[in-house]
Order: sequence, then structure tokens, then C-alpha cells
Amino acid sequence: MEKWHSRNGYQTTRVLLVDSEKSICDTVRLALIEEGLEVICLSDGRTAWEELYLAERQRHSDRQNFPFHLIVLDAVLPGMNGLEICRFVRARRNPVPILMISHKNSEEDKVLGLEMGADDYLTKPFHLRELVARCRCLLRSHLNYLCQPTVLSFGDIRLYPDEYRVEIQGQPVNLPLQEFRILQLFLKHPQQILTQAELIKQVWGNDREIHPKTLRAYIERLRKKIESNPKAPQYIKTARGKGYCLGSIQ
Repeated sequence: MEKWHSRNGYQTTRVLLVDSEKSICDTVRLALIEEGLEVICLSDGRTAWEELYLAERQRHSDRQNFPFHLIVLDAVLPGMNGLEICRFVRARRNPVPILMISHKNSEEDKVLGLEMGADDYLTKPFHLRELVARCRCLLRSHLNYLCQPTVLSFGDIRLYPDEYRVEIQGQPVNLPLQEFRILQLFLKHPQQILTQAELIKQVWGNDREIHPKTLRAYIERLRKKIESNPKAPQYIKTARGKGYCLGSIQ
């Protein structure tokens, strides 16, 4: 069993689980506790929003002490929609990874969840082992980049890993965690071709099987946010048959 240790002041890594179905809360909570995680369970959206609102106030008074390292969030909740909660968190530039779970399994629902700021989307009913694997992957990514305070830049892009912040020409750009990590990886390797396999491994790890079409969708969404003309990108360019490159290929 892998024991997680927080890198921002807590001895245990804390997960906020929000789902109105008691059976899911009980089952997921036990599985995550077995992973060495501390789990806070809530059953309605309004209570979750209030908890996160207070946590946000704490984060702004002491950035290192946001009390959750992962949020597992049902898209449909009593009191307040899970999508609204996700949007609230991202509007405050909070880097905490969000795994959205839902009975809604259409492509449109998944895209909407990701556009609202979720980092991953899992449809119900799900296999418990898959949920745990996705949680592990998101946590690993999150805790790793929190320890990299160096400012990364290229052209008009500035990325601040310790603040989960991106600026283009001095203007803030809000990115979900996976898009943030993709851009961060490009900025670490400017003017170098990164293959699809390398990008998938570095961003999602070995716990997930990510289809190249999924990566392409993330790249397209990222381009829309950082490029003045996404159809003729200045920054993230396609190296046909090879992968992608930030800027001109050396």
C-alpha cells in the first residue's frame, strides 16, 4: 500500500469526496483510506460549496494551506450543481485536481465537465480500481508540480508552477490541471519535438490508458486559450508524424 505524504504542510493527503449516493461515498471512502488518504465526505452541493469557500479564504491568507489535494465530485448534486462548484474552484485559479463522476455518459456531458475545469471524468457505474488509479494519477501530478516554483516562459507566455498561474502578454489565462501540465511540459522543453507517447506518459503517468485523440482534444483546447490564431499556431506546432513542438524546431 502506497502512503501519500503532502508536500504543503499536511502529514496526510486529504481528499474531498462529494456524492449524494451514500453507497458510493462509503465504498470510495474506504478504498481511498486503504491508499493512505484522509477522506472528507459530503452529500450535497451547497455544503460542499460552503466548505470550499472557507477553504479558499484560508488559501488566500496562507497559500500553502489549502486543505484538499484532490476533489472527487459528482456532476449532479442536490443544493448546487457539481459543474457550478467546479467552475467556482477554477475561477479562483485553484490548482487542486478535480475528478468528476456522473451517470451522464454522453460525449457532450464529458466535454462540458472538462470545460468547466475538471481534470478527469468518470461515468457511473465505474470499477473501483479504475477510480482509485485515476485518483493516484491526479494526486501524483498535483503534488509533483507543487514542488517546482521556477517561473517558465516562452515568448509572451509566463507560467508560475507554485501559483498555478499562466499569463499571456500579462493577461491571466485559466487552465484546468491537465492543460496546465501539458503547457508546463512544453515550456520545459522548448523547440523540441515531444511525441504523443511522451506527452501522455508525462502528463497522465502509467496508470491510465489515454487515446491519442484525447491528447489532441486537450492540445486543441489549449491552443484556443494561448494562441491568437489557433488554426495557425505560433506556439504549439504540430510536427507531422512525430508529435508537437513549442516554437520552431531546432
